[in-house]
Amino acid sequence: LGWACLARKQADRAIATFERCKALDEASGINWYLLARAQLLKEDWHNAHQNFQHAVSRQSTNAEFWCSIGVLFYEIQQYAESFEALMRSIKLNAKQWTSWFNLGVLYETCGQTKEGLVAYNKSYELNPTFARAARERAEKLKRALEGDETQATGLSEMDAKPPPLQ
Repeated sequence: LGWACLARKQADRAIATFERCKALDEASGINWYLLARAQLLKEDWHNAHQNFQHAVSRQSTNAEFWCSIGVLFYEIQQYAESFEALMRSIKLNAKQWTSWFNLGVLYETCGQTKEGLVAYNKSYELNPTFARAARERAEKLKRALEGDETQATGLSEMDAKPPPLQ
């Protein structure tokens, strides 16, 4: 039920459901993680951060957890911490396309166009079906690098959040 609420962006219902799950099994990192994802959706940065920390203290090698932590830090404009979390995610699982996509967003935000282009292309390479946005962003960055500024406007306005949970 919590998963469905999260997918429908019903943060309050998801939080209530995941709170109950967490109470039933506090040792499960996934329960803490899902609660944190719901809090991230609600922009409850403090509680999301705390619950992500609980999640990784139970499952420190889960790349998806670290990717979401990277998104949290991005949202609160702590870009160095976002970079560290995303790189840790990639180190744990270099085939997780969402980590590469979010790294591209971070690079782009920080004005590192070439690095952003590489990250977006890697995201698309790993998952061409779901990473269409990565391909579109990569094309805009490529045009920007080639000097076509008219095609590169509005790049940083795009959403950095990971895709909905699958």
